[in-house]
Amino acid sequence: KKKKKKKKKKKVYNQMTETIQTLSKEVSNLKSQNEELCIKLEQMKQVLKQSKNYCQSLNNQVQELASEMQFQSELHQQ
Repeated sequence: KKKKKKKKKKKVYNQMTETIQTLSKEVSNLKSQNEELCIKLEQMKQVLKQSKNYCQSLNNQVQELASEMQFQSELHQQ
């Protein structure tokens, strides 16, 4: 009976060890994925920031052109 108990304990111990190792690997994989996603997110933030700056620049140019056209129009009317 003692041998059976010892064998069963060893089996349970081995299963637990295996489970812990598997979970450890999974945590490591998730950390790697998280780091990759963080890098991608930062890259996307940069692209968004550049796009916003570009849009603002275009908007400023449009406003300047509109002002210039308004000025030209007023000159012609006089």
